[in-house]
Amino acid sequence: MPNPRLGPEIANHFELGYRGSIGSPENIAFTLNTALYYSVINGKIVTVEWPRPDYPSSTTNVARNLDSTAFWGFELAPEFTWNSYLNTGLAFSWNQYTITHSQLGVNVLTYYPEFTLNGYVVIKSVKMLSIIPRVEYTGSRYADSEGKYPLDGYFLAHLKVGADLGSHFTVSIGVENILDTYYEIRQHSPMAGRSFNVSFTARY
Repeated sequence: MPNPRLGPEIANHFELGYRGSIGSPENIAFTLNTALYYSVINGKIVTVEWPRPDYPSSTTNVARNLDSTAFWGFELAPEFTWNSYLNTGLAFSWNQYTITHSQLGVNVLTYYPEFTLNGYVVIKSVKMLSIIPRVEYTGSRYADSEGKYPLDGYFLAHLKVGADLGSHFTVSIGVENILDTYYEIRQHSPMAGRSFNVSFTARY
């Protein structure tokens, strides 16, 4: 349902980050990327259920503004180069929020997971061939602003194999969601199962 009174979001963001490496420039053994963040958003736009004007016994969705919301958390992304044939990386985030003042009765923010995780391994068995398994995890979150309908977290696994054709061309074959996991990013909207793709990249 349209809301002609919907206002803008006004945000102030603060972040303290660090990036450091251990090892030689030719062969970095360890790199760390990390950040702490804090944000205050006035007028945060949320979707809430509202009685339908034409049929009050049922509800519809309408966008509304919250008065003030605070977000904070941290991100951690270490990368390891073990040798010329193997390197690994991980990206982890922990996210929290507080609805500091709301006149709408909104208890939670929808589709906002507390934890997310991505990890990968790059294996170069020969000079021109790369094998890249990757995993990702998204934690549980809520599908409604009252906190009545939680969505389960999900774990996905992917695989990509790429080959360099000289110094300017790469061809790769990938399999997404290898385990054919059923998952939803939004409620009642299931995502694709196992899928395959082929790509060709030219660099100049």
